[in-house]
Amino acid sequence: MLTEPCAAMLWRRVAHPQTIKLFATEIMDWPQIGGDVPGILSCLYDADTVMLGFGCQAEGMTPEVCSRENLRRVEEAMNPASELEVVPSDFDGAVGNVCRAFGLQWDNVVGSILRNQESRRLSFFDPTGNLTTLVQPNEEALAGQVGRELGDQLARRGIAQSGNRHPDHPAIIVGVTHIVSDFQRSLRFYRSIVGLRPLRLTTREAKFDVGPLILTVRQESEVGLVAAVRRQNAFRDSLIFLVEDMASEVRSLQTQGIDFPQGIECSSTAGQMGFFFDPDGHRLILWQPPDGPTSDMPVNYFPVLERILADEGVSKPLSRSEVVR
Repeated sequence: MLTEPCAAMLWRRVAHPQTIKLFATEIMDWPQIGGDVPGILSCLYDADTVMLGFGCQAEGMTPEVCSRENLRRVEEAMNPASELEVVPSDFDGAVGNVCRAFGLQWDNVVGSILRNQESRRLSFFDPTGNLTTLVQPNEEALAGQVGRELGDQLARRGIAQSGNRHPDHPAIIVGVTHIVSDFQRSLRFYRSIVGLRPLRLTTREAKFDVGPLILTVRQESEVGLVAAVRRQNAFRDSLIFLVEDMASEVRSLQTQGIDFPQGIECSSTAGQMGFFFDPDGHRLILWQPPDGPTSDMPVNYFPVLERILADEGVSKPLSRSEVVR
């Protein structure tokens, strides 16, 4: 099991650089952390609760980006099996951003908004085929253990419920959903092997506490959906857990049969990373950042990372704020 599992970053692969700008800038209005990383077409955004990284295949891309898995070219393909859930401060404003970004009419898009007793939701695929859902929760959605976790996240950031608008606050990522082919197998994996704390369990769905996010694991509604997505090599999202002792955490998971295909990978910019897969092929990453920012680090993400952990009340020895020469 992982020691105090805490998500710190999400990584999303895209096929074209313009997808990054359309999604992160035109729709979400998230601030970029530093600039684009030269030569590898990757960039990092502050999504408030976590950092969201994007990677796009480019000539000369090296394992320094994240891992050797990033050398695989990404093709456009729909991936309904992995979803980001985002709560915008202004739901209608975010829907308008989707309309403008995709050149769609409001009347056509608003008909796709789903309403239930807990929320309004609009799901959309970016040009690569990655799935995102905008969520406006109501009072009923904030009840129960899961609702309290969500409500705490929103309240901490000054975002009220029931449609109250706070246009000066950016959207925040509140959840990740993995659709799985065998729910009981995945439940055992995430609860007993990874060590995540369940917030709510039903016969077909589990919600887990991963620090600033809620991970939802849900049984596929159409038999064969997950297998079809995997055959297309369309699993492109990665959930990244911060760890203090990479070697120890890797050994712990290996004793439970988890394989790390590339072992522990090291780079001057990312520190140490090790990726593994859940039973259906959803990609998970352990990340131990370097001791501090260095003079050759193209993006100093430490101030944002430290703020995210402080918001969660997580005390992990990370870095000095100054650049290490």
